[in-house]
Amino acid sequence: MIRADQPDGMPALLGVRRAGRIADAALAAVRAAAAPGVRAGELDRLARAVLDKAGARPAMLGYRDDLADGPFPAAVSICINDEISGASDPSRVLSPGDLITADLVCEHLGWHADAARTWVLPGAAPERARLADGSRRVTLAGVRAARHGVAWPAVVGAMASEAARQGVVLLRGFHAHGIGRAMHQPPALALHPSDLADEQQALLAGQILTIEPVVAHAGDDLKKGFVRSGWLDRTPDGSDACFTEATIGVGRLQSAVLAGVLDRDLDMT
Repeated sequence: MIRADQPDGMPALLGVRRAGRIADAALAAVRAAAAPGVRAGELDRLARAVLDKAGARPAMLGYRDDLADGPFPAAVSICINDEISGASDPSRVLSPGDLITADLVCEHLGWHADAARTWVLPGAAPERARLADGSRRVTLAGVRAARHGVAWPAVVGAMASEAARQGVVLLRGFHAHGIGRAMHQPPALALHPSDLADEQQALLAGQILTIEPVVAHAGDDLKKGFVRSGWLDRTPDGSDACFTEATIGVGRLQSAVLAGVLDRDLDMT
């Protein structure tokens, strides 16, 4: 893991930030194009085109995981409604009111940045729109809490408290992670209080991490975490779930968002 107080630290922050800007641009293009009648595969091709034009590479494409059979088949993870993470069927057609999460890892000049946005299409039920908004606010709570010397359980606690305020719940079984020269670097950090065990690791200035809590409607039976089929994770009861992801550089007083657009209506002060 590279930190900003090490010789390669500042290049790491700058490199990840540049990759993050490209990732954010690709996700913005995907969101602008997402509409009823559009297929998930069309959004994937659009993301690839944005990255290619910027001289970047979709790091998830071709990625291998011991839990999945074969390489990851897409440049951007498009998940809809009860789909949590992974690759939706590229032929799936978006419908009015759908809940969408788009997750993308950009590699540019050897540096990686990871970001995800979630939103609803016009006609969504109010509770679905509230879930998307709650997702952004929970991630923002984690960004605000993450700074030098803060123990990771305190960051998770801040996200859990915000989830309760928003009327949503955190889903078990997912982790934040370091990022930089590789898409996944140590440390792996649990994102649910029940998954923390005795972990008391304190954050250090200059660490580059992702924050990506998965949320679902409060009251849904989500104790089983998630179920996986191939590269696609779903909620076990078919209820909605989503996540907002930011890549951050940990600072002494506050953290800087290197990738992941937190909507302007969310107060960053």
